[in-house]
Amino acid sequence: MLSLAERTMFLRGVLPFAGVPSNQLRTLAAVTKEIEIGQDAMLLVAGSSGDAFYVVIAGQIVLEEVHGAAGSVARIGIVGPGEALGEDTVFDGGTRVVNATAVTDCRLLAVERGALLALLDEQPSLARALIIWLSVRLRETNFKLAECTRSRPRSIVRLLDQIGAEG
Repeated sequence: MLSLAERTMFLRGVLPFAGVPSNQLRTLAAVTKEIEIGQDAMLLVAGSSGDAFYVVIAGQIVLEEVHGAAGSVARIGIVGPGEALGEDTVFDGGTRVVNATAVTDCRLLAVERGALLALLDEQPSLARALIIWLSVRLRETNFKLAECTRSRPRSIVRLLDQIGAEG
């Protein structure tokens, strides 16, 4: 298990928290809980409520969306050490949209939703850091989506738009 000082130093290297002042990182580290999950264990289940934000200390977690009765799987990505996940619902209290499954044994820091929201109310620089990180993620996602559709001829894009409007 990591000490408070080790958790604070670790969080400094995690993208959303890189520019957060040390005293605020220490406060954040103090409300984290270190958890372990085994290989093939599900950390997040699509459709479940979001009660925590996670940062991977060690191991890898695959993010996937399962769709339809046949169970077709869309691989969203793999999250590894120093990366965060669970932001999709921790801020708005909605439900998870992807499954997150451990590819290997994993150690993570978990921040409960209530504790994180309270810290954001008290520490504007922490809130700004998370907003910047979320904006970067949104921009990256938009770019990936554009790349997926860029190779399609305009006529197919128009047809997809028409089908979507009728549905």
